[in-house]
Amino acid sequence: HLDCYAKLLELLREAVFVGSIGQYLDNQTQHQDFTTFTMEQYRKIAQLKTSYMGGYIAGASALHLAGAVDPDLYQEARNFCVELGAFFQFQNDYTDCYGDTEVIGKIGTDIEEGKCTWLACKYLELATSAQKEIFKENYGKDDPLCAQRIKQLIKSQSL
Repeated sequence: HLDCYAKLLELLREAVFVGSIGQYLDNQTQHQDFTTFTMEQYRKIAQLKTSYMGGYIAGASALHLAGAVDPDLYQEARNFCVELGAFFQFQNDYTDCYGDTEVIGKIGTDIEEGKCTWLACKYLELATSAQKEIFKENYGKDDPLCAQRIKQLIKSQSL
């Protein structure tokens, strides 16, 4: 058995805990006023939900298995994975909204579920008060016409 097993188990436990917090925050956004979404909130969710589970755990595991002990290496891996995870989450948000269901293998429901996505946050940063009202009236509704209206609004900002 390798000396790093305990560290790997601790890393896995930490990743599940951090990922659960991120998932909780993601779910909570569905119950807030959608026009209050912020990019800071979005990045925090992406960091906790996606970056940690989707990237850092793999990088840190490899460092442990290689016998790395320098804390700076782990911090650099964390920093890189946070950025990579944020990009991955953005890409996921985009394909959820505009992706071909035949290609991505699922029907995107972020708009209908009222998720705090990069597209929603960026749109709200650029939107006028009147556009935000239209957004609020249509976002988070399980109605294909409302979802289509949101997609039109987002496209109107060239996102």
